[in-house]
Amino acid sequence: MRERLMNEKLVFFSAIFCVLLLYPVLSIFNRSSLIWGIPTLYLYLFVAWIFIIAVLFYVVRKDSRE
Repeated sequence: MRERLMNEKLVFFSAIFCVLLLYPVLSIFNRSSLIWGIPTLYLYLFVAWIFIIAVLFYVVRKDSRE
């Protein structure tokens, strides 16, 4: 039962992360502005990537402890 719940969470978060990396969302951040000297699109991609890794790590780690 726990493994099924973890699989459902992983599928849900994978769908959310795919939406974060689709072109319409990426086009919001495709500007010529800089934040701390970094182009907005690159900063968004880096932060989204770190967020994806952190959430997946948390989900897998939390479910493996139970």
